[in-house]
Amino acid sequence: MKVSRNTPPNREVAIFSAALELPASERAAYVQEACADDPALRLRLEELLEASEAAEGFLQDPAPGAQRPAVALASPNSLPNAAATGEKAGDKSPSRPIRQFGDYELLEVNGS
Repeated sequence: MKVSRNTPPNREVAIFSAALELPASERAAYVQEACADDPALRLRLEELLEASEAAEGFLQDPAPGAQRPAVALASPNSLPNAAATGEKAGDKSPSRPIRQFGDYELLEVNGS
């Protein structure tokens, strides 16, 4: 499917984003009205919305037979920062790892 050459990409993104905010039952009418002057854009957005609905929940659960590690369930905010561990900010070699992931150790948390 080809979008019209004169359709700015930000228009496609703006209409798609706005459509996602609407209940599914109102999306088609919104897209049809928003793209009344550009049938190619309307078709492209309808395809994107269908693909988005089909992908709903993708990767939300682990693969069949896989176990989700307890670490994956922890909030990123639950990792201690340098102040909480008594380490100096910017210390690249802490006295102990913050958390272990199998054979790997988390030595520092970048950003906050």
